[in-house]
Amino acid sequence: MFDRYFERRVRDTLAGAGIHVDGTRSFDMQVNDRRAFRHILLGRSLGLGEAYMDGWWDCHDLVQFFVRLFETYPGIRFGGVRGAILRAAMGVANLQSVPLARRVAERHYDLGNDFYEAMLGPTMAYTCAYWRGQTTLDGAQANKFWLICRKLGLGLGEETRILDLGCGWGGFAQFAAKHCGADVTAVNISKEQLAYARERSQGLPIDYVDSDWRYVDTLRDTRGPFDHAVSVGMLEHVGPRNFPAFFAAVKSVLKPGGIFLLHSIIGRGLVDPWMEKYIFPGGVAPSVEQVLSAARGHFAVEDVHNFAPDYARTLRAWRSNFARAWPRFERTGIYDARFYRMWEYYLSVCEAAFTARQRTQLYQFVLSTGRKPGTYRPIR
Repeated sequence: MFDRYFERRVRDTLAGAGIHVDGTRSFDMQVNDRRAFRHILLGRSLGLGEAYMDGWWDCHDLVQFFVRLFETYPGIRFGGVRGAILRAAMGVANLQSVPLARRVAERHYDLGNDFYEAMLGPTMAYTCAYWRGQTTLDGAQANKFWLICRKLGLGLGEETRILDLGCGWGGFAQFAAKHCGADVTAVNISKEQLAYARERSQGLPIDYVDSDWRYVDTLRDTRGPFDHAVSVGMLEHVGPRNFPAFFAAVKSVLKPGGIFLLHSIIGRGLVDPWMEKYIFPGGVAPSVEQVLSAARGHFAVEDVHNFAPDYARTLRAWRSNFARAWPRFERTGIYDARFYRMWEYYLSVCEAAFTARQRTQLYQFVLSTGRKPGTYRPIR
């Protein structure tokens, strides 16, 4: 009796988005195991993802499947019981404390540099590319780096000290050093990323520091103060609870008139249970209100630039690279079929979110200490 109830509820919900169970269209759900219905209804976001990872259901076009869900139910919370627990935990505990912050580095960013190199390409940029006038992923990522440099006002012949918070594999730091002559201090807590970045940066004026953002004030006297700071794709790991301390820490290391460029996914400030468990432990895509409220009192907002559609195209390119490289990684025995389905699901859900744009955006904020003479002119 209950199994029929679970199936009916799932079928009705999907039908509301124009999706049929065992239908013939590319975005219809194909059920391979009837246990999927119970798992999906009780687990919501977590159950839907786990059932897919276990092969209990399939879909030829996962992106369009989720685009239809997101566009039909833009305000619904798919979190279920685990989502409610995570929301409650966010109110009483710091899910992005120093010990917990290292979980995401160990579980996600330390998967293997060869794996990420195959998916991301030579730039090793794991953030939204800027596709204006570009047709390749590498060109669009370099375009994004140029955009950031221009927004910071970097130019050759100037001695500019930049703090790069959460530098990843060092893509922006290397670009700014090579093309603009910047002196960069890059901070990260992923040992795999730092080792890779140091290897690729030999001979460049870049100092990589294994440190959490909470300790950047220790860099002020030894390597700073800095002319400018950037954070490209790290704010999602800081957590709204820590935003006031984060903005205060960045301002404390900047010279008067310094610019802070902040590049971040913007959502609703909620934790997705499946994403939190399998992809980004403690990750939160903050709301624009959470960002601006915390920045107020530390920085003046000079510019806000939203180019979310570029992220859908970036994710599509990553997904294509991942699928093309998969046979090589499958042969190693390190990654199994469940990992493939997990990664395929993750990239598809994210692409759908940026395609539907009901829940997720990509913003670049240009923030200043408010002391620089003249008017900042937005750059696109």
